[in-house]
Amino acid sequence: MVFADPQKLAALNGVIHPGVLQRTEELIAKYNDCPHVKAIVLDMPLLIEVGWANRCDRLIFVKCDRKRRTDRMRNRGFMDEREVEFRENFQISVDKKAELADNTIDNNSDFLTLVRQIQDIFSDITESS
Repeated sequence: MVFADPQKLAALNGVIHPGVLQRTEELIAKYNDCPHVKAIVLDMPLLIEVGWANRCDRLIFVKCDRKRRTDRMRNRGFMDEREVEFRENFQISVDKKAELADNTIDNNSDFLTLVRQIQDIFSDITESS
């Protein structure tokens, strides 16, 4: 419902984002102090929009065709194509996300291919740190 009304969405984000970002800050601080933690992953759809891109050492864009994204959401019972479109209209474009990313993962194939791409990126991250 809120994605159909920019004012309602802004009000909801004003309530949700501060608490989520504060909790994220707390978890980052906690895990930064753990010597066995090699990387902290922020899975945040609005990471760029809330100004957190500069907090990250790397931005990783997960690319997936629109039809496949919509089918996955529908199959999980989350939303239909119209709802996916509403939500995505309030985010920066996927082209812009891809442009800003340091790495891109292609999530249009099988699970093992996805895992291999993630392993390659994490190997590179841990080797360069």
